[in-house]
Amino acid sequence: MAASCALVGLRKIKELKEKMQSSGMPWPGVEGAERWEQAWMAIKKVWALKWNKRPYFSTRKVKLDHDCLCMAVLVQEIINADYAFVIHTTNPSSGDSSEIYAENEVRRVFNGEDLEGYTGAGLYDSVPMDEEDQVVLDYSSDALMVDGDFRHSILSSIAVAGNAIEELYASPQDIEGVVKDGKIYIVHTRPQM
Repeated sequence: MAASCALVGLRKIKELKEKMQSSGMPWPGVEGAERWEQAWMAIKKVWALKWNKRPYFSTRKVKLDHDCLCMAVLVQEIINADYAFVIHTTNPSSGDSSEIYAENEVRRVFNGEDLEGYTGAGLYDSVPMDEEDQVVLDYSSDALMVDGDFRHSILSSIAVAGNAIEELYASPQDIEGVVKDGKIYIVHTRPQM
């Protein structure tokens, strides 16, 4: 039994490696066994989140058997961004589809499946592989605050990306992304609730 589980585990690791490499992501094992162990520990921490109180109470709220809850782990490269954003391609307050609603705090997202008092990123938290740096930022002299042309360029690029994604999926979208060196990266999108 243990040998067959080990073979399944090796096949899954091989599949994960192939998927990451085919999408252009670096394979953490190239940097050594310790680096792979860090990555594997982060993946297992995400899986373990299924059994914390947030998904348990969220599934009870909508009368879904928690044992029927299936999940996948999204593995993606973290971009050391200049700015982060959340946009709704239809204004969630007014329902006006001609207004894109942007938020400057990633932790305040409108989301129909959430419990009161929880953030809007769905049922599970992100688990970075590396320890996060905590820094105090002062945006008072940042180009986004003081340069109107720069701000217009960044916000227009975000709006164009939002419109393109909404058109692709043919429904209003809740989109999270980042800006790095003026380039827009979409972290994820989902139908807007």
